[in-house]
Amino acid sequence: MRGGGEIPGWVDIGLIPALNLVVALLVSGIVVLLIGESPVDSVRASLRKLRQILDQVNGGGVRVDLTPLRDDLRPHAWPGGCNK
Repeated sequence: MRGGGEIPGWVDIGLIPALNLVVALLVSGIVVLLIGESPVDSVRASLRKLRQILDQVNGGGVRVDLTPLRDDLRPHAWPGGCNK
């Protein structure tokens, strides 16, 4: 049995985060496939939305609307409003 030493910095800083990202993308792609959508179209839509957000921020508008809510889910539609 090998003695327990520390892992190299390049593994801790580079390899492990890269592997985590790859696994997360694969799992999310499988989930998207399971719900009947195209993972490629989902990535394109996400990148398109990111570009819109960055254009708003760079153009002086700082309002970021990531997920538009249905009217019945907006706080003003809740009984008593959102000031509870």
